[in-house]
Amino acid sequence: MAPSSTPTLPPVTLDAAGLAAILHCAVETIVSNAHRAPGRLPPQIRTGGRRLIWLTTDVMDWLEARRTGPAPAALRVPGGRDATASVATSPRRRGRPTKAEQLARRRAGGGQ
Repeated sequence: MAPSSTPTLPPVTLDAAGLAAILHCAVETIVSNAHRAPGRLPPQIRTGGRRLIWLTTDVMDWLEARRTGPAPAALRVPGGRDATASVATSPRRRGRPTKAEQLARRRAGGGQ
C-alpha cells in the first residue's frame, strides 16, 4: 500500500456558546450582536439557516488585533486617560443643540 498524504483536519470551530466563553459574555449577547452588530464580533461563517460558527484561528487573530497595551509614560495623564485622546478630538455634547447653537448653524448656512 502506497503511503498517502495525511488528510488535514478542518480548523476547530466555535458556536455561540464557545465564543461567549472565550469573550466572557452571555450567549444571548453573542447571538444579538451577530445579527444586529456583526462588526463587534470576529468574522463569522454562516452554514445555512440560523447557525453561526466561528473559526478558532479567526477569533484568536481578532482578539490579537484588539489587544491594547499601556500607553507610553510620556502620554499618561492623571486619571488614567491617554493625553493624545483628549487633545485629538473633543467629545460632542449630548442631546439636542441649544437654541443659540441652532441659530448660529442657520446663520452659517448649515441648516437642517
